[in-house]
Amino acid sequence: MPDVLPMSPLDSPTPSAGKRELTAVTDGCRLRLLTESDLPLTLAWRNRDHVRRWFLHSDLVTPEAHRAWFEEYQRRDNDFLFIIEKLSADGRTSTPVGQTSLYNIDWSRGTGESGRVIIAEKCRLAATATRLAIDLGFAELGLNEIHADVYAHNLMCLALCARCGFVRMSEKNGLVRLAIQRWNWLAARDTATVNPDATPATIRAA
Repeated sequence: MPDVLPMSPLDSPTPSAGKRELTAVTDGCRLRLLTESDLPLTLAWRNRDHVRRWFLHSDLVTPEAHRAWFEEYQRRDNDFLFIIEKLSADGRTSTPVGQTSLYNIDWSRGTGESGRVIIAEKCRLAATATRLAIDLGFAELGLNEIHADVYAHNLMCLALCARCGFVRMSEKNGLVRLAIQRWNWLAARDTATVNPDATPATIRAA
C-alpha cells in the first residue's frame, strides 16, 4: 500500500508554474495538480515493486531522475498529473492516496492519454478518480478522445477501463489500446457500473 500523509486542511497547493490550474471534486474524492512538495511521496509510490512492474519503464527511479522529470513536466503544457485525495466525511480535510494523469495531449487533434495511475490498495477511489480525470479532459481541456494503453495481462485494469466507458480498439506487442470519445462519455458515465474494489496499481506509465 502506498505511503499516505496525515489529514491536512482542504486547501489546494499552488500548481507548477505555467500549468493551468485544474481541480475536480466529488463525494469523498478530489483531484489536484502535482506540486513540488508531493515529489517525495510520488517517488515512494512509483518505486514500490508491485507498482513499477506495470510501468513500461519499470526500473527504480532515483530522486535525481524524479526531480529532473518534474522540472521537465513543469515546462510541458500537455501533461497534467493529479494527486488523488481522499476527503474526510465532512469534506474539510484530505489525505493523498494516489495519482492519475492526462498527458501526451495533442491539442490540434483534441486527443490525450489517461494513465500513470497509482492508488492505495484498499482505497476504493480508482473508478472515481478515473471518472474525474475523464471529466476534466472533456469538459475543461476540450478533448475529443482519451485513450489508455494497458498491458494485456493487467486484467483488473482492463476491467476498470471498460467499466468506465473505454472501448477496446486494438492490441499490439502485449499492449491493449482502449479509447473513449467525448460524444459517448455522458452516456457511458450515466450507465457505467464500476466495481469499487477494482484498484489497479496503474493504467499506464510514461
